[in-house]
Amino acid sequence: MKKFFYVLPAVILVYILTVLMGCTPKPEVTPTESPSPAETISESMRVRSDRLIAEGERLYEDGRFEEAIKMYDEVLEIDDTNISALNGKAECLVSLKKWEEALVVLNRLLTVDPDHVNGLLVRSRVHLMMGNADMALADTRRATKNSPFTFRTNFDMAISLIEAQKYDEGIHLLNKTMDLAETFEQKYSVYVQLTMASINKGDLREAEKYAKQSLEYDESPTHAYILLMDIYTDLGEESEDNEELIEKAMEMYEKYKESDPDEKLIDFLGEKLRAKIYDKLGTIHRIRMELDTAKEYYEKSLKIFPDNQVALVNYIGLLASMGYPDEAKKYAQTWLDMNPNPPMDTDDFGNQAIIYMMLGQDQKAIQLMNTAINREPDEAANYGNRALIYYYMGDKQAYDRDFQRFMVMASNEEKKYTEKILPMLKSRVKEPQQ
Repeated sequence: MKKFFYVLPAVILVYILTVLMGCTPKPEVTPTESPSPAETISESMRVRSDRLIAEGERLYEDGRFEEAIKMYDEVLEIDDTNISALNGKAECLVSLKKWEEALVVLNRLLTVDPDHVNGLLVRSRVHLMMGNADMALADTRRATKNSPFTFRTNFDMAISLIEAQKYDEGIHLLNKTMDLAETFEQKYSVYVQLTMASINKGDLREAEKYAKQSLEYDESPTHAYILLMDIYTDLGEESEDNEELIEKAMEMYEKYKESDPDEKLIDFLGEKLRAKIYDKLGTIHRIRMELDTAKEYYEKSLKIFPDNQVALVNYIGLLASMGYPDEAKKYAQTWLDMNPNPPMDTDDFGNQAIIYMMLGQDQKAIQLMNTAINREPDEAANYGNRALIYYYMGDKQAYDRDFQRFMVMASNEEKKYTEKILPMLKSRVKEPQQ
């Protein structure tokens, strides 16, 4: 089964960009004021603008973003080109996760001052949150050119490279950025990003190394424990000798619970984080062959976050294998509603084929598995998945043929899993007779 490495890193990236690397403390780069037109703005108006900006900054530091925006808006009524007011308002909108409104303000700011470093970095962050990695990278390149020797510009540039899937470049820059990190918070942020970049690159052992290093720089390393849980679970799925890895994953989960989880993280990620953890627990118990418990955790995950496609496809595959076709069909329809025109060229042939089979599209399911077998003829799981599809189709001859091939090629762990789950399937779904 192909893995989906991006899910947890994506949600933690949002947190780091908007909290750790957001506006507290204030950005390193102090904006340069644009002169206001002297003939239209009196000295008294300038004094009033300065007072409103100072009040807006105070409200911002207190987390009262909506009130701060009102202060900045009053300044902009006096002078709609005031850099400090535009910058402050944009920062508040980012903190409120109002990406589109923030982008409008940042575009205005950068029209007034095209080389404003903080404006470029904040706009790059907004582009990332809106899924525009190439535009984010363009903004961080401009910011780094204007201010090449600061932690902030290099860190944001590295994140943009990673989000643009330029993993080697991003990892290289992050390692250089560590030399510019002055605080434990900055060093922790770099190691967490290095962990996530290595996960996305598929280098789980390197990710493990960076995650362990991050533990040295935070008294309550909630993110690191979650990432390590993620890493050990994925390594366990890829390894035949997975008992120790899965024990490590559970150990990280217990440490996460005991770590006095960072309240900012919990507040920001909330239920999505909880759903992600339940999804991983489902996978851990599936690997341990505690299938009823795995089923319970997948259900909990999808109850909280029904759009989590990773948990969804994992759960559909488990339901089909355990012999719950009605439930599998319901969730398969949910998946299809979310993916009305899915590509036939996929990294997860098995689960997608099972989804089509559950929806009565048997030929499409077989077509997918034939493609998978042509690409990876030595992958036992491909024959196991096609055998499962033939089982539900009632084609005994094809089922027996693929099942025998699977058992010849399967690892010991795969055979143990099959011996555990096959009686469940046969007890609920009638075996093919012809």
